[in-house]
Amino acid sequence: MAPLNEQIIDNVQTALATVSGVSLVVRSSMATVNTSVFPTVVLRQLAETKAQHLRLAVERQMVLECEVIDADYSDEARASGVGVIVGRIEDKIFANETWSGLAIGTEIMDSAPEFGEGISPRGSDRVRFKILYRTKLNSASTQWTV
Repeated sequence: MAPLNEQIIDNVQTALATVSGVSLVVRSSMATVNTSVFPTVVLRQLAETKAQHLRLAVERQMVLECEVIDADYSDEARASGVGVIVGRIEDKIFANETWSGLAIGTEIMDSAPEFGEGISPRGSDRVRFKILYRTKLNSASTQWTV
């Protein structure tokens, strides 16, 4: 059985693939991703911490980032493209905050545009969110249930 955090990330990736307007969802730990398919959503796990020790369980928190990348990042394209997709991603996150019962909850931390530079600039918007989940004390793979 995969660790619980991996199960949650798989759930997030599956949900992102259903967002209207998204052509590709890539999971990556790399800072940059080369792609020719747009718009692309890059899903990254930024951090994971133990939030709190309970009697028989450990609360853990992971921070994920969705970066929506598009080839055209003019103000007009952003208003009708990437910016709209970011809104849809946020709606998708709030539609299933417990990721089908695997997590305690999800909270959006921030979102911000990023601007590319050069002859053919690409831009992106980023959404960062944290997911709180609980595992058994001695097993990161086993979900703690009451």
